[in-house]
Amino acid sequence: MRSITLASLCLIGLASCGQTPEGKAAASNQAAGDQAGSAGATSVTVGSLSAKRSNSPEDQRIECVSTTAAGNTTRHFFVIYAGGVKSYSAFRNYARDLCDPGQADCAIGWQGDKIGSYSKNGNGVINQLLVDLDSMTMERAVTTASRGVEISQASCTASPLPEGIVID
Repeated sequence: MRSITLASLCLIGLASCGQTPEGKAAASNQAAGDQAGSAGATSVTVGSLSAKRSNSPEDQRIECVSTTAAGNTTRHFFVIYAGGVKSYSAFRNYARDLCDPGQADCAIGWQGDKIGSYSKNGNGVINQLLVDLDSMTMERAVTTASRGVEISQASCTASPLPEGIVID
């Protein structure tokens, strides 16, 4: 029973990273990454992000959705509040900083007029997100030692802040 549970978790983990169980990129779009150039998700770093934006849009919730070739759906949620950006849990109706205080290799904020997010996990996998609020699209770059950079795209929608939201 335990091996089934671990296998299921592995499949879920691969799906959330935009990969098939075989380890191949499910919805990789290298051409889009090439077109985006240095302005794309791969340009997002901890140092490139600002906590506040001077001409911040109104407070709102942003949801970005992508579907892999295998039919797996990935959702990323953000909250724009008081000029800053927070990570949002729809399940808990809770917005917080993406990173714990002092956490290395992790940041969320503004890269120019776009929402940017950068995180590196314990296995060295780097996730970089860049949300364009004008086109309501998100580019995601996932970098691994074995597969290099894989680029995928998502469509985003904006909505008012949910009623009863807790913002930390």
